[in-house]
Amino acid sequence: MSTAVQLQEEIQDKTWGTLLSGKVSEELLLLSDPNGDYYWDKVEEKNIKNFVRQCAGHPWANHFALALICLSDLIPYKKKVE
Repeated sequence: MSTAVQLQEEIQDKTWGTLLSGKVSEELLLLSDPNGDYYWDKVEEKNIKNFVRQCAGHPWANHFALALICLSDLIPYKKKVE
């Protein structure tokens, strides 16, 4: 089994994977930090559901998805600094 297929199966096992599959680009779904943790794991489920409900299907959905990932990754960092 190829690595790409294994990654697809791993993502489909996650809640965010089933919600976002086919709604954002595959490159965004596969983004991970240097430790190998997916950035989508850091996004709260309510925010993902809201994104799917409000943004999926629009031409700018990938742009907003990237912003959502970045902001969710930044929030724990800001708490550590304070």
